[in-house]
Amino acid sequence: MYARPVSPTLRAAALTAAVALAATGCNRSGQEQAASLCQDMRNLRATVSFLVAPSAGATVGQVRGDIEKLASTIGAIDGSDTVPDAMGKALSDARDDYQDVLHGIGDDDPFSEVAAEAAAPAHRLGGAFDAVAQHLACDQTPSG
Repeated sequence: MYARPVSPTLRAAALTAAVALAATGCNRSGQEQAASLCQDMRNLRATVSFLVAPSAGATVGQVRGDIEKLASTIGAIDGSDTVPDAMGKALSDARDDYQDVLHGIGDDDPFSEVAAEAAAPAHRLGGAFDAVAQHLACDQTPSG
């Protein structure tokens, strides 16, 4: 059987439609990824607030435990195409610096003993967290 040639106009229209569908699929994936990250970040908001300004009676172990709660979300941010690399690095670096302050200190020790030293990385962590949330427009993304 003989196949009819496809007109260049029809071929261009089909190609345009395929590219548009692919772009829409990628965009939707990015939107879904951003929505998922925003949900995680909303869930961690109280944790980050505590880390920026731990309560007077907090122990190093409580702070260390809350820093660990951030691990999977920071990993997801680092692996995300929706967050600039520099922004994800600023967040993970602040977390790492905060952890470094606590290195070698017992979990039962009062956090107040290292609060002054931890203040700068704690505030950088909070600022980096807020920057990612703002970049992703988490305030405008509906809860999933």
